[in-house]
Amino acid sequence: YNVALATLHAVDANDERPGTNDLDGPALQMSPGCKTISAAMEDEKVIQQITNAIKATNNNGQVVPSNAAKVQKFTILPRDFSIETGELTPTFKTKRGFIYEKHEKMFDKMY
Repeated sequence: YNVALATLHAVDANDERPGTNDLDGPALQMSPGCKTISAAMEDEKVIQQITNAIKATNNNGQVVPSNAAKVQKFTILPRDFSIETGELTPTFKTKRGFIYEKHEKMFDKMY
């Protein structure tokens, strides 16, 4: 089944650097009092908002044409993907193998 890795916008984050543990922008507004990514990873309001977004997407036949394409589970990663941390190439493509190896424990929890 399909799974998703969610990242939240952090202070000083850009495609080259992952930023800090402090939430920024819309991510900061998801749950009052939740100020860090590590707190958001366990915050029920944040998790519910992401769950609702995934459900809405899964129910959109234009985006998800079949049950096989639906996202079944997700997890919030502690840092955004970046060139600095090795998940992105210099042209901003994801390095799937590296991402899997780096976050293998999180994948194992979802499966």
